[in-house]
Amino acid sequence: MDTQLFRIQPPKQAMLREATITSGIIATFIGAPFFFFPYVDEDRISFTASITSLVVIYIVALIYLSLCVGRFTDYYTTGKKTIFEVDRKNLTIHQDGESTPYRLRDLHIDQMRGISLKKKPEYKPVLRSFDIRSWRIVALFYNVGQFQLSNGDTAEIRLTDARHVAHIPTKLEHVLLLSPTAPNGLLLALIRAADPADKPEV
Repeated sequence: MDTQLFRIQPPKQAMLREATITSGIIATFIGAPFFFFPYVDEDRISFTASITSLVVIYIVALIYLSLCVGRFTDYYTTGKKTIFEVDRKNLTIHQDGESTPYRLRDLHIDQMRGISLKKKPEYKPVLRSFDIRSWRIVALFYNVGQFQLSNGDTAEIRLTDARHVAHIPTKLEHVLLLSPTAPNGLLLALIRAADPADKPEV
């Protein structure tokens, strides 16, 4: 069997949300002067207060915009570099310049399946308000790391799309939740790689 590569699913919903946030901030920039300056008189608000309020809005919007775009760009570009490689012996996860191999014999090949976390909420990671990784899951950014699942399992995840997930149980006391562009294709490649009949005799 030849080595097969599967890229991670692009986080399209995160892109849409980020575009919406950015559009809102830009609209604030454009609309703020029209909100404040038609009322520059003593009955509504002073000119100095108008300028001060406008400057504060712009500063806050600029800071928030830079944080949103910077964080999203980091997560998205990191996620795009994630590749799942299947060969005769291993499932290797290449991510951000690092490689994590899983031997095929350490995977429960017969228990693998494709799932949707929206239809199978018991497999969703448990979110914690103090954990920034949980914020990324809520925002549907690229998510990586070890999480506790709602069903009590521990999972190592590489997720960008909750609707299309490869659920791979292992013998290492945790499961893998991965978001390749073709979950079923990844699972089929693992089944073929683990099939003794597909391996040449030595």
